[in-house]
Amino acid sequence: MSITRAELWRRTKRSLRIMLFGDDIRQRSFPPLSDSDLEQIQSIFPQPKFFIFGHARSGTTLLARLLRVHPEVHCNWQAHFFTRPPFVNSLVRDAEVEEWLTRRSNRWNQGKDYSLILLRSACDFMLERESRALGKKIVGDKSPNNLEHGGAVERMHSIYPDGSMIFLMRDGRDAVLSHVMQDFLDHPDRLSATERRVRRAFLQNPEPY
Repeated sequence: MSITRAELWRRTKRSLRIMLFGDDIRQRSFPPLSDSDLEQIQSIFPQPKFFIFGHARSGTTLLARLLRVHPEVHCNWQAHFFTRPPFVNSLVRDAEVEEWLTRRSNRWNQGKDYSLILLRSACDFMLERESRALGKKIVGDKSPNNLEHGGAVERMHSIYPDGSMIFLMRDGRDAVLSHVMQDFLDHPDRLSATERRVRRAFLQNPEPY
């Protein structure tokens, strides 16, 4: 299959960028959402949003399940809008998408960069589509993470300056033990020879444990 010279050049630039900086989000800044932007978005997607952060095995799933019991709150998990690459920002990282979004001759966007509005709308649609179907009024996502050195919080705030964040903290020793127990019960193939012997002894006679 033949490709055009322009397409070859585009792929070459992307390959070089990945080699130099890794396959991460294109580092470009977006104009922040204005009060007017938020007002317009909320008129279409009115439900308040929240996001549960915290290291894995810190109780995030338990909290999400408890919140789902509330008659007005829906919480699902693992959207990873902001917490695991590729992030939701990847929707606008392509150079051609950026050019289209920022084209000054576009009368619909009045020459403004609507990247964050597009990202916000995509997230809102995914969240509210399920929440509304269940008759709920508030919706959130639980995506455990290590906060990507704070990048997850920054990404969330850029798209949801009006959103709420719930951050769970657990004693690190308990979190490590929980990880070990998860492998112990669900992933014996990941255990060392000594751990497998302990597991066999536990399954044969759990009382001493």
